[in-house]
Amino acid sequence: MPREFAASISGFEGDSYKVELLDASGLVHYVASHYADDGWRVVSDEKLLVSRADWDTFWLALQKDKIDGWKAFYIDEGTKDGIHWGVKIHWDSLKLDSSGSNAFPDTFSDFETAVACLVGKKFTSIRPNQALEPTTTAVTPRADARVAPAVVVAHL
Repeated sequence: MPREFAASISGFEGDSYKVELLDASGLVHYVASHYADDGWRVVSDEKLLVSRADWDTFWLALQKDKIDGWKAFYIDEGTKDGIHWGVKIHWDSLKLDSSGSNAFPDTFSDFETAVACLVGKKFTSIRPNQALEPTTTAVTPRADARVAPAVVVAHL
């Protein structure tokens, strides 16, 4: 189990998440907020006990994602508003303090998934150029082609 763990994601608008280890028992504090026209609202504020087995699984995911190679800071200078995130972990020999503004390490999506699995709650944010759902590789044929209609149809 880590000595220290904190992770957060917050967007200019939309959803915001924070997870922080509170003590050596595995107790974490999870907060989810949502931004709407009337400002930020906390939609979930919970203390969750994470089992040793779930921490071990999380540790394996961190090693697989090679987060020990993450830089201290990632930034996209071209985007003024957007998504800000931070991760602090002290676990065995790993001491990581990494954060970013509209830029992410290559394995950040995997990290988000690992955190969500750890706490059993949502922990993700839509990033620029990230699809809301998987997109199909199906191509619509030209209008005069003699083929059956595409089986895959996008829904909007």
